[in-house]
Amino acid sequence: MKIKILCVLIACVGFANLVEGNNPCKKYKDGTCWGTSLGFMDSITVQIVIKNEAIEKVAILKHQEDRDLGAIRKIPFLIKKCQGTQAVECITGATITSKAIKRAADQALKKAEVQVDTTTQGTPKE
Repeated sequence: MKIKILCVLIACVGFANLVEGNNPCKKYKDGTCWGTSLGFMDSITVQIVIKNEAIEKVAILKHQEDRDLGAIRKIPFLIKKCQGTQAVECITGATITSKAIKRAADQALKKAEVQVDTTTQGTPKE
């Protein structure tokens, strides 16, 4: 199990550098943002803290999941490590909860995104 998690983390870091880290068009403004999505039992609320245009903290603020198989703890950790949700895989047996956390995180990150005008060499749009 530990080897599998390690392999997923290594893949996340490599994929995040390829997809997220080298994408000059995706930037986040510093601050705190929230997102909510329906989980297996009830709504899941995620808080994301952005610092220096990077995800610094991902926290689950509210949930009623009782059999999440560690998704409540693992998915936020992986979102921070991967600097987004794109490379984060769902926890087997907790797919609905995992997807809800990822959707809520995507909703929060969308609020923190800075739109960049690529025609003017990366100058943020006003």
